[in-house]
Amino acid sequence: MAVLDVDINPDDNKIIYVVAKGDGIYKTMDGGYRWQRINAFPNVESLTLGLANPQTVFAAADRLVLKSTDGGANWQSPIEIKDPHTGQPLKGAVHVLAVVPGDDQIIYVGTDEGVYRSEDGGVNWELRMRGMGGRPIYALVVASDDGQLVYAAGRGGELWRTFDGGNFWDQLPCGAMEAIYTLALLPASGYEKDWLYIGADNSTVAVSVDGGRNWRPIILGEEKPLYLRAPLKISSVTILDFRDSETVLLAATGDRENLFRNGIYKSTDGGLSWWPRNNGLPTDPSGTAYSVHSIAVDPQNNQIVYAGTFAGLYKSTDGGESWTRIP
Repeated sequence: MAVLDVDINPDDNKIIYVVAKGDGIYKTMDGGYRWQRINAFPNVESLTLGLANPQTVFAAADRLVLKSTDGGANWQSPIEIKDPHTGQPLKGAVHVLAVVPGDDQIIYVGTDEGVYRSEDGGVNWELRMRGMGGRPIYALVVASDDGQLVYAAGRGGELWRTFDGGNFWDQLPCGAMEAIYTLALLPASGYEKDWLYIGADNSTVAVSVDGGRNWRPIILGEEKPLYLRAPLKISSVTILDFRDSETVLLAATGDRENLFRNGIYKSTDGGLSWWPRNNGLPTDPSGTAYSVHSIAVDPQNNQIVYAGTFAGLYKSTDGGESWTRIP
């Protein structure tokens, strides 16, 4: 069963949630030995936990937001996001959610129509797109405890930043990309020193060490030119080392022509060079396919990493060097 997303309870690392493609949300309370399906909604794309209260679970499901306040034991009626001016529901999908670290009532969602924000736990929503326009958004990071500093990215290969909770967005030039699917942030003392990583659909990961003003793009495989019909999609970027931003993991997926470059890549030099780390990951019958959708690092032990793959959930206990399947 394909796993699209993984999230770990920051207070108890044995509590893990996964999104199973077409089969809802599953939860384990013992580190992966026993699993229970806690929501059978078939079109869930991603999920996130509240940081102030990790019992609060939000999930993006087609045009709806799912919410539980008791760890998935019970779920509220699906939340339909509507335009506050017209009352019309979304025409496109909800792709990603981000909860403000200091307040689980403030939520951002990235949709096909831009960024929406709720200040009452998802009851009411306001479209926050001034300066951005109605761009499809695939990645969101809340970079401040009060939820005022937020980064967003998506189709068009554009990266956006707001200092005022989404009232106005500035565009940060980051190079020629068609779409950005993932965004990782290591905050510093002052946003001008933030480390940012983005992953795009053209085999490119880019890093900024100055809050997004300047970028260094790196194309996977550029050191050994490969003749590919189609580029890789970078589906997840995760900063592995909690102390600094030098050690990073990313997942790369491609089409049938690119199978030998799918899987997990690791950098220990801030993104200058990347090396595959696929020992133990699943393969197709030819022995070369590694399709990974998401990566999650244990918040209590950064040597423990989970990878959501097309063949299920995999775990590493050595910082991504080797992997074993979780039943």
